[in-house]
Amino acid sequence: MELVDEGVRFVHGYGNRPKSDRWGRLGNVDASTVVLQDGYYRIRVRAGSSLGTRGEPIRVRAVYADKTPVRATVEIPIPTPLDTPEVYEAMVFLRAGPNGLKRSIGFSFNDIDNLIVTTPENNQWMHVVREAKGKLRDANTSGATKAEVEKARAELDAVAAEASKWKGPLRYYNPEHDSQNPPTIFVDWFEISGPVAQTWPPKSHQTIFFADEHQPSEQRHDTDDVREIFARLLRRAYRRPVNQAEINGVVEFVEQARASGTAFYDAVRLGLARVLCSPGFLFIQEPADGTTPRKLNDYELASRLSYFLWSSMPDETLFELAENGQLDDPRTLLEQVDRMLDDPRAEAFVEGFAGQWLHVREFGNTMPANEYRDYDAELEESSKLEAYAFFREVVASDLPVTNFLDSDFVMINQRLARHYGIEGVEGPNIRRVVVQPQHHRGGVLGMAGLMTLLSDGTRTLPVRRAAWVKTELFGDPPGNPPPNAGEIQPNTAGKKLTVRQRLDLHRNEPTCACADWQGLID
Repeated sequence: MELVDEGVRFVHGYGNRPKSDRWGRLGNVDASTVVLQDGYYRIRVRAGSSLGTRGEPIRVRAVYADKTPVRATVEIPIPTPLDTPEVYEAMVFLRAGPNGLKRSIGFSFNDIDNLIVTTPENNQWMHVVREAKGKLRDANTSGATKAEVEKARAELDAVAAEASKWKGPLRYYNPEHDSQNPPTIFVDWFEISGPVAQTWPPKSHQTIFFADEHQPSEQRHDTDDVREIFARLLRRAYRRPVNQAEINGVVEFVEQARASGTAFYDAVRLGLARVLCSPGFLFIQEPADGTTPRKLNDYELASRLSYFLWSSMPDETLFELAENGQLDDPRTLLEQVDRMLDDPRAEAFVEGFAGQWLHVREFGNTMPANEYRDYDAELEESSKLEAYAFFREVVASDLPVTNFLDSDFVMINQRLARHYGIEGVEGPNIRRVVVQPQHHRGGVLGMAGLMTLLSDGTRTLPVRRAAWVKTELFGDPPGNPPPNAGEIQPNTAGKKLTVRQRLDLHRNEPTCACADWQGLID
């Protein structure tokens, strides 16, 4: 690639290419903070192209959330020449997916796959270094003696030092292709925006300006109109009744903007910005009368309920009950909890609570070593879905909380069933499957995602697992080990002790004052 005025010119994409997609990579755009809800999004690129001697039209491919259940792709033709780039766009329907799912859009173009290749000399040195690294990794993971590990490390250092002396080129143009006039693309920028409203005015506009109640001729666009807009809006924004002083403050702000020449809709937009930046909207406010505890009023209870179970503001049903003073009735409160848990919005409770408590958002942070070839992106994503689905099943079916420790069922799909050695499960959808005691998979402690998280990617870490159990399941963090706890000793020559056996030796060392602490962890 080459940096030119206003952008970058590519003749060949960068990075390694999976066998399933041989297009050349151009770059990535983070979409996690843009695609916050399902809908149509506009993807734009300013680019130009040259067909080269190959003659095939140049296309840009945008792949959203690759290797996830919400993956989407779209191609954008780039017909204009390199020196006269233009803006091209495509509309595509994108799904936000579960809370915490990291999503990006990868851009690539249909270049010549192996136009630029590594040189034979570079390939040879890479092979030699890779082989030495493999020997060191095997020594570390197979229980080799300290001397054997040090020997493998010394061999790697020697090979790396020798390889560093070679100063030849890493890559060169493949002589099998025409490098004088290859297909080329110029890229200035990429952009994603949305969701794009399918109707106008959108529902948000209709809600603010009461388009469902007023005909256009009835919208006066005067001070009374502004007052009506914000009298309704503030009640919802602050999730409680508001007084005239609060309404007047926003109305005066909007009218000052109008007096200075700002158009009606733009002035209202400024008023909305003021409301959305105010503490009453950003925080759940529960004013205290001195230091004496008090009972929550119905509006405060409605907010606590809705943000706990829905991660959103109360709906009209909760507002109506709060206004009538009925929400603090125990029977009514229980009915509302049941109603809210049956609502699709309760998925926010599943993803928010389980995501934090079970650390689902961190699943995938620990990558297993290369020898665990069965681990792939599909298994990683399925392990996250498993944890959410299990939590959802316990809540929805009103099961005993002890199911989190042990259960006679799991929530899995075909990929997880294959990993767990459970037969008779087909398809990508997560479903409830009965398991036998010999499977050792009931509850959360047997979940692939959690077990991987509580390892170092190479071997099990029982101390880390024990600390997690005490902290997250029993709410009793173990605290820090004694100052002279020391390290667990590696295997010595001629010994291949298990981690359990080495922990036993460490706990019984006379110089270690950690027997009580370590025994508790065990």
